[in-house]
Amino acid sequence: MLDRSFEADGIRMLGHLRSLKTLHGVLKSHIPPSPSAPILPPTFELLDFQTDYEIVDDVLHFVLHHSRSSLTRLELINAWWPFGEALDLSPYVALTSLSLCANGGWPICYADGNGGIMGTIKTCRNLTYLKLWGDESDEEPEDEEPFLHHLPPTLTTLVIDEIWAPYENLITDLAKDTVLPALRLLVLNNATQPYEEDSLVDGELPSWPTYNRLRGRMEQIESLCKRRSAEVSWTL
Repeated sequence: MLDRSFEADGIRMLGHLRSLKTLHGVLKSHIPPSPSAPILPPTFELLDFQTDYEIVDDVLHFVLHHSRSSLTRLELINAWWPFGEALDLSPYVALTSLSLCANGGWPICYADGNGGIMGTIKTCRNLTYLKLWGDESDEEPEDEEPFLHHLPPTLTTLVIDEIWAPYENLITDLAKDTVLPALRLLVLNNATQPYEEDSLVDGELPSWPTYNRLRGRMEQIESLCKRRSAEVSWTL
């Protein structure tokens, strides 16, 4: 396992680590040109790749050029997905676990179901594990839409952590038996539910009526998941 940040020289060094299987915390959004010699794709066949930087299609595919049939786990950060094109992950045919960071409180899915984040997920054919996470934002997205029905039906575990995902939208989709039929575990962070300004006590805690409405929706989600033999785990 290697855990560093590299540019041109680092990429060349990676090319010699042919037995490398796990690569974490590397790569910036571009590979700088080299005046001395061309940079060739690393020859390793990774199982697990995670980057702490925003990354674009060509850099991702360059580093994972020989990992297309081996990569099973991928974790990416990209704060600008809502404004850009989706990443195409379809070449990674063995990919079953995907974690995406959506910073800044941007919606996961717009009305057409083809925003950058959702568009990226749609290129994955065999996902069983999906984690959507981000930095908690004080601003609620204006265009958030129900999105569970856009996710791959192969998912068995879905983690939604510190991103806007109103319970009403989750309930709408979980009520449909055709949505996520293989789901067995749903992990939710209830700290990311939207509150009206006048429903907060001292601007921080929800009032009792608001809390009761929130609890009622949580119970609805638990009931809908129980009906489909799925477990719900709540995190703070």
